[in-house]
This record gives sequence, C-alpha cells and structure tokens, in this order.
Amino acid sequence: MKRLLLSLSILGIWIPAQAQLVVWEEPNDTTFIFSLAGPGVTVSNIERNCAEGASGFYNSLDANVGIDSGIALTSGSLINAVGPNNLGSASVANGYDGDDDLDALLPGYLTYDACYIEFDMTVAADTVRIDYVFGSEEYLEFVGTSFNDVFAFWVSGPGIPDPVNIATIPGTDLPVAINNVNSTSYPEYYVVNGDGSSDPYASDSSYIQYDGLTVVLTGEIAVTAGETYHMKIAVADAGDMIFDTGVFMRTGSLGSLRMGTGYYGDGEALVAAEECSNGYIEFTNFVPSDLDLVIDYTIDGTAEMGVDYEVIAEQITIPAGMSTAILPIVPISDELNEGDETIILHLFNPQSGYVYDEVEVILADRIDADFSTSTTDATISFTDNSDPAVEWFWDFGDGTTSTEQNPVHTYAAQGSFEVCLTVTNENSCASTACKTVSAATDLNDAASGWLSVYPNPASGSFTVSPGGSDVYSLSVIDLSGRIVATYQELLGQQIIDCSQWAAGTYMLRLDTASGTHLEQIDIR
Repeated sequence: MKRLLLSLSILGIWIPAQAQLVVWEEPNDTTFIFSLAGPGVTVSNIERNCAEGASGFYNSLDANVGIDSGIALTSGSLINAVGPNNLGSASVANGYDGDDDLDALLPGYLTYDACYIEFDMTVAADTVRIDYVFGSEEYLEFVGTSFNDVFAFWVSGPGIPDPVNIATIPGTDLPVAINNVNSTSYPEYYVVNGDGSSDPYASDSSYIQYDGLTVVLTGEIAVTAGETYHMKIAVADAGDMIFDTGVFMRTGSLGSLRMGTGYYGDGEALVAAEECSNGYIEFTNFVPSDLDLVIDYTIDGTAEMGVDYEVIAEQITIPAGMSTAILPIVPISDELNEGDETIILHLFNPQSGYVYDEVEVILADRIDADFSTSTTDATISFTDNSDPAVEWFWDFGDGTTSTEQNPVHTYAAQGSFEVCLTVTNENSCASTACKTVSAATDLNDAASGWLSVYPNPASGSFTVSPGGSDVYSLSVIDLSGRIVATYQELLGQQIIDCSQWAAGTYMLRLDTASGTHLEQIDIR
C-alpha cells in the first residue's frame, strides 16, 4: 500500500539554484501551446485543462531530462520534478478528474488528476513528429502493480478517423507507461534515476526528482500535406491520485516538414564572391503541398546586409504544388580586403519562435591578380604576387604560355610584349592582370654573322658554328620558354643531336664572355 510521504504547495513561479532543472508557469494558454509548433505546423483552436502548477515551461540544460527546454504536463506539480532525487514519493494530489481517453488506453485502471492540452494543427508535409521524455515517481517500486501512471499523444483527422496514440514504445503499439517501460521491460528506453535516497542521485541536483524516466522518444504518424488534424496530449495518475508523473516535450518539436536546404554559386564557384559569383540558397520541400509554404528566418552573420550583399527578404515562399524556392545572394563589390564573411539564416516557426534549421553562406572577397618581373636581356623571370590561387595561366605575348606559378621565359626576339596572368582560386573565381615587358638580345652589328646554324630546318642533327674562338655555352629553348637542353664549355663548331626532340621551333641561345647570341632553328 502506498503512503503519501510529502505534499508540496504550488508556487506561481519557481527558479531553483544553479545546476538544476528550472521550471516556471505560463498562464497564457496560447503562448504555452504555440511553443510546441515546429517546422511545417500551424496550431489553432487550443485548449488546456490542468490544475494550477501542474504544467509549465522548463529548462534542463543543467539537468538530466535529455531535452534542453520545452513544456511539461504533470499529474501533480511541475515543481516536484526539480532535483536532486532526495525523496522517493514527491507528490501533489490536485483533486482533478481523470481522463476517459486515458482510462480506455489502460483497461482496468481509473485515472486521476489528468492534465491535458488539445489543439488543431495544419500540416505542410506528410508526417507529424514530436519529441518527449516520460518520467514518474511511481518508478520502480510500483512497476507491475495496480498503479500504472500513463500519458498519451492522440492524433485524428483526414485518413485517421479514430484517434491514434503516437506515444508508443518504438516498433510496437504499446503505450509508454510505468508497466511497459522500466528496468526489465524495454530497458533500452529506460533511464535509472535513483530511489530517493541513493547517491549520486540524492545529492547531485542535476538529477531530477522522478525516480525513473525514459530516453528521448519521438512520436510520429503519417498525415496528408495541407490538411488539418486534431491532437490531444494528456497525462494522469492511474490507480490512485498520488506520486507525480510528468511528460516533457521539446520546444518546437511538433513538426511535419521533410525539408532540405542547399547552396551553390554561379558556374563552378563554391561560394558567393565579389566580382565573381552570386550565391543561391535552395529550399526544398520533399512533399509538395496544395498550400503555399512560407519559410520564415532571421538573418545573422558577419556580413552586413546592404553593404556586403544586396538586401534580401526575411521570408521566402515555396508556391503550392512546387518543391523548391531559390533565394539569391548578390555580393556588393568594394575595395576592402575583409576575408571570408558569413551570412546565416535561422529558419523558425513564427508561432513558437523555434529555430529548426540554419543555413550558412560564405561571402568571399574578390581575387586580385598581380605579378612582378626581373629581366636579364631576353630572359624574364615572373613572380606571382596575386591573392592565394590554385591555378595560374601566363600569356607571354609572343604566342607562348605557361601554367607555372613563377615561370622564367626567354624571348626569341627583342621588343615589347604584353604579358597577362590569369589566376583562379579554390572557389573557381578568376582575375587577370596584364603588364608590358621589354626583352633585349644585346646583339651588336657584327653579331648577325657571329652564329650560324645548318641545316635549318634540321632533322636528326644540326651544326652550330660560332664566329669566334671564345668558350661558350649553348641552351636550347622551346616556344614555352622551357630549356630542353644545355651544353657547357664548348669550343668551335659542334654537332648537336636533335633526334629526340619534338618537331617544332626552338631558340638557340649562345652565351660567351662578350655577350649573348640568339638564333632560331626548326626541327622536323
């Protein structure tokens, strides 16, 4: 036989010390019930029937409920859920009636002190879900007895003519109740929380007062997008009216959407970037509805709207029958090097304020190309000074190119050339810089007859014949500026083997103590 060991008075507001469950009453039924609304659910026609102090808001960031915050319904007083678990039978008897629907759920039992809410909900997708935790002071002493405190979440409406309880043990149709979920029956869903006297539960206030509770469970049921359904959530004592029981529900967890978000840029760009790419956020409703789906969000991030990117609306609509809507992000170019900035959208249900998804967009600076040069006669060394890049393309202005970051190029003739460098960064954004460079061969009047090459064109080999007796070196350079062969400390006439060279035009560069001499040769 149960004895009532403790009866607690009901307080209008109660805020405990640090590292405990925090609870408080909310007298406004609309505020209270609307807080459940999550993605794709609109709540209306609300009703709450609970004793004073039996329901309210909670915050369990510093407690072991398993759900950070939300609303709770109890068969006694919500304050009795606050830890530590230093009593085995915290209880308030409110003198309220039981609930006929809960009585029908547990044949042979009568319920007492029922607390329930009910409402209509219009859904935007094909499944209704809600997250919850059930706890009770009936654990574990009264498992399998005539005391079997219970709760339920009933849904009815189009296609569901008779109310269906969705607060069931996963994979079964058994209601979540004292006798059905405990240390021996479906123990994987049960959380041991002490007996009211054992440590650490009795001394650590992060443990709530209830002797046992469930893990976080999700009730769900298939519905028809665009239709309106009715939901009733109730909890009660069963068998007698003492020892409190409660159900904790997550703020904003009553949702129906199966929605996704994606992000992409123009072309192959990965981000939104100044002078490169607009960004696009794609909202997808995987179950199109016959109603327009309005998606509300707040805008956050380090980028400033109207300064770093063009102004965007604070909601977007997926039209009825459609599956997607696209929100453009258009960067505004400036001369500042600010590094990557962010645009963050917090998607929320306007009834509850619950943020159910976040989308982050990277807003990048433009990429600037730049380079410097160092010239020795006809050979010019190029140094990339651009913003960080992953690809480089040089056009040397003489019909030749390079993809090296810092190439060295030898010109076949003296003169001025426009050199252009195009760089591409990891976001696939590109920039081009062009400059004019000058190449000089340093040949004098006698130089034109100083070096002879024959035969020209050549095949297999050719002869180099210098006009003097100086020691010289010979470099063979292709049209890309790459040195393909080098010969050192040569004297007089030399036969050069070109049998392994690819057909094409090459520049022969002969260096002596008196200067540099150039001659072109074609290899067939």
